[in-house]
Amino acid sequence: MRPKIKVCGITNLEDAEAAIDMGAWALGFNFFSSSQRFISIKQATDIISRLPSGVEKVGVFINSSADEIRVRGKMVGLTMIQLHGEEPPTICNQMNMKKIIKTFRPTKPEDLSEIKLYKNIKHILIDGAVHGEGHASQKHSDWNLAKMAKAYGSVILAGSLSPENILNACREVHPFAVDVTAGIETKAGIKDHKKMKAFFDLVEKSELD
Repeated sequence: MRPKIKVCGITNLEDAEAAIDMGAWALGFNFFSSSQRFISIKQATDIISRLPSGVEKVGVFINSSADEIRVRGKMVGLTMIQLHGEEPPTICNQMNMKKIIKTFRPTKPEDLSEIKLYKNIKHILIDGAVHGEGHASQKHSDWNLAKMAKAYGSVILAGSLSPENILNACREVHPFAVDVTAGIETKAGIKDHKKMKAFFDLVEKSELD
């Protein structure tokens, strides 16, 4: 099956609607203030209120409390939560949302055993191990480790994906979904619709393999 596509770092309605028109499964909204793609509660609510029910609205949080996530999720209308920091397994048990994405940044096979500690997650997001301000990935994830992670559940592949490498990534990993941010932008938080269309077309092409 063709991997689903999550477009992350959405900051405006135009980009959100373009991604949905191209077939996006999910849109990501960054709620950590250090991110260049940070979006306020009001901005996110304004965008999400205009989106169709069929697309997942993912709130991306880093080391936030369960209470903060619950409050923001209800206010904004999120349908899925992404825990993108060093959140302990216990926080998943404190969430009232059934659909949780947990980010992992493995550098060796032994790191994957951590996934087993997270009992209540819907998807495993494999990201690049190096991150800077706001935990933005600065290098590709390890695709071999991403393949190994599939033994633990549904894998979303992230880590500097772009039109230049997405076809190989899909052919190598065959993930449930792929997550793209900077690889289809003109600048942080603003999507390049031509690059986004090329990315979607290449993911669709990977289904032909």
